[in-house]
Amino acid sequence: MLFPIPQERRSTLLGYNPLTNKSRLEFHRIEDHVVASLYREDEKKASCSLRSLSIQDWTYEQLPSVAKGKVDQFLRRNSLSLIRPPSPFRSPSPFSDRACGNSDSEFTCSGSEPIFFQKRDPISPAPMTIRCTEESGKQKNIKGSELIEIVHDEVQDLYDEVINIACEYEKDIGGPIIHFPREYEGKVFIRASKDWLMSLGGWKGMMPSEEVKNYFLYPKEQKFSAVMIHDNGLFFRLENHRLHIPEGFSIGRCKVTQAWVKKDGKFTLSKPKTDLSYNQITRVLSYISKTFRLSDSEIAKLQIRAITGRISDRSHILAHIPKTQRKEIIQFLDYLNALMFGVEASGLNAALITGVMTLDLISKERITYRQAFKANEDGGFYPYACFGNNKGSYNKRESILLQRKKERDPVSMKAFRKSPHHSPVAIKEAILIKEWLKCNQVIDPERGYEEQKKAIKDAIHDIYWKIFR
Repeated sequence: MLFPIPQERRSTLLGYNPLTNKSRLEFHRIEDHVVASLYREDEKKASCSLRSLSIQDWTYEQLPSVAKGKVDQFLRRNSLSLIRPPSPFRSPSPFSDRACGNSDSEFTCSGSEPIFFQKRDPISPAPMTIRCTEESGKQKNIKGSELIEIVHDEVQDLYDEVINIACEYEKDIGGPIIHFPREYEGKVFIRASKDWLMSLGGWKGMMPSEEVKNYFLYPKEQKFSAVMIHDNGLFFRLENHRLHIPEGFSIGRCKVTQAWVKKDGKFTLSKPKTDLSYNQITRVLSYISKTFRLSDSEIAKLQIRAITGRISDRSHILAHIPKTQRKEIIQFLDYLNALMFGVEASGLNAALITGVMTLDLISKERITYRQAFKANEDGGFYPYACFGNNKGSYNKRESILLQRKKERDPVSMKAFRKSPHHSPVAIKEAILIKEWLKCNQVIDPERGYEEQKKAIKDAIHDIYWKIFR
């Protein structure tokens, strides 16, 4: 709510954030409440009250979620946004003039986008090792391959636990304690968080043996033909291991299935593509952000809620958007979740966790959707957004698990780093996990090997349970 501030009331500056357009956001305490005020140069333009909150450092980043949501709306109404600090994932790129993505791309790379690896001009990815210090002073480091093992084991351990519980019978109820996702004539209905976990293996084939060893619910010959997420009114068709959104689906004026091909150096409109590429997804998310004035952080928070089904078109983030477009945005996010936590996770089950990590980093404004899905010509920061020919990539990644199964030392990622275009999935999984751990302040170089490894396992377990419990 906007209101004028009487001049006679004394105010105390608590903190501020720089904004775009030579503006700034200041937090002032006035009597028993705090006011967020917009200033352009030295002229105050508008204010909103945040009431009384107990915060030591008054900046936007320290605000609780409710107050942050109110400030977000306040900034949108005034067509302003925060100036963000540089992303830790960005590095100068010598390839800024090169078109990125695959044939349906509309965008080009900018010099500040993250570079993971290039086929013609290799760039060594960042180290994936986490340094640990033992009491003796010697270092025993956690390898990137161990991070992948931890994530893989967390998914499988919980899967085994849920399956065991689900198969038990209670005398009082005469049925399973946990019901499996409802399936009718090949169509599956995801209606609860646990359904993502329990439906693994039913979304696609071509799954590495180490990923499917314990999946008894859905054998290879039994795959879903379609899926509906949280009764959103749309069936997403599954065919040839690909997820399809209905042809003609749109959000406002954005035709979601529209696609382009590049011929003779020019992009031309092609026939609709219903199994959306990450390029198409990036284009749609950009449209949502610009048209409906939603930040990537806000969209990621909505997508996380959509995983659990706790999203509503009455959400305060969507309050300013017409009802029809609200529903379309939610349906699109359901499709994206079905891709990330159904199809991708049935291929490599670690995607259940790395997908949440990706969204968490976006929601905390450490990366953008564009960086996650289409940073450059090789793909995005999200491990499974890989463009071009990645044949053999999953098999190389599986070698990490096979090595551990034979009770050998963890695979060194040095060989992967030397030829990153041969193993992009494993490289990006390890980088993503490490950066998420850094973002959430889990890594402490003063910890010993076992202590640090336990802290990592606990953090991964917590984020997993928070979403899929």
